[in-house]
Amino acid sequence: DRRQERFMIAANAPDLDENWDNGSDEWRGRASMSERHRFLLLRPGGLPEGDTMARWFNILVYGLADEANRQRAIFTLEGMRAAALEMTKAMDWSGKIGLYFVIYGHTTCTSPLHVVDLSRVGPSFKALQFKLLALDDALAVIREGG
Repeated sequence: DRRQERFMIAANAPDLDENWDNGSDEWRGRASMSERHRFLLLRPGGLPEGDTMARWFNILVYGLADEANRQRAIFTLEGMRAAALEMTKAMDWSGKIGLYFVIYGHTTCTSPLHVVDLSRVGPSFKALQFKLLALDDALAVIREGG
């Protein structure tokens, strides 16, 4: 299993994590979406062979190049799900985990998978929910070929 070579976990800025439950106008929509919120990122060296970051900069373009790229996107998303759930289990998070992407145009941080413990969501989760695309929904569309 090469998951550690393919993906990495990142945290939000400390002040954004610290204010996850702050509902003020200053923090709602900016702070972390949950008490436990991490990002899973593709490592540049972990891209499928022959691919460039341009094909992976946002979920919007995963699998669009050709059939081989579509199959790599499915493999990559399945690996991201497995890595995220493995991390949450190791960190003793609840079993209620949300895995989300934000479509390009609704974010300045284009590529990460948001890993969110849904048992402790804060005001930012509710404020940003309209622009979250569940990993499983993206995977279903890519599997269908469209």
